[in-house]
Amino acid sequence: MQTTPTKPEAAPVPSKPTTSKAPTIASVPVPGAKAAPYSVELLEKARGEADAVLKELGSQLTGLSEAESDTRLKQVGTNEIAREKRQSALMRLLSNVKNPLVLLLMALGVLSFLTGGRSSSPP
Repeated sequence: MQTTPTKPEAAPVPSKPTTSKAPTIASVPVPGAKAAPYSVELLEKARGEADAVLKELGSQLTGLSEAESDTRLKQVGTNEIAREKRQSALMRLLSNVKNPLVLLLMALGVLSFLTGGRSSSPP
């Protein structure tokens, strides 16, 4: 009779202690002037106390009331990601052709075609 070796029982993982203090956020370099305008403000709010930030934003832990939600929807619109307007292939081609380097290369190509690829120096 064969017996299969049994796997040793895994030790129970100790539960993590719960703390009421919010986790600290690591220091991050402040974005430059070309960064999104709200990045600095967002970092400051992330480092702030939750109650103070909620009060400043006019919110609460349970969320917005129905009336406040309707008011904000009318003021700022829906919470959607902005998307770039799609361009047709023709419009994309035309926008690429406006590049001065492309125009110069096209002019040189046409000039070369009209002269038959000959140089202006005698043979």
